[in-house]
Amino acid sequence: SQGSGPGQMLRAHGLEFSPDGRRLYVVDVDNNRVSVFDPRSGQFLFAFGKKGSGTGEFRDAHGIGVAPDGDVIVSNYYGPVQRFTADGKFRFEFAPSGFRGW
Repeated sequence: SQGSGPGQMLRAHGLEFSPDGRRLYVVDVDNNRVSVFDPRSGQFLFAFGKKGSGTGEFRDAHGIGVAPDGDVIVSNYYGPVQRFTADGKFRFEFAPSGFRGW
């Protein structure tokens, strides 16, 4: 449903499945987070991220991808691309100057 609560979204901008198909990751630009669901049942599992410019925080998170090892990669409109574990723990960032300065 629409909103800012657990499992709710305002403007989903991308989605990706885990390599084993057991998780669906959805990036929400307006809530600046990634919500994770069980794709078979639709059950909300957890979310990670929040608005900010610090490590592991998002500045208008737009794109999402999942690496073969299960890591989640999130691009921000105004900031770095960041890599997280499958459980949402920050690993590292790259392309820190934003999309125009890459």
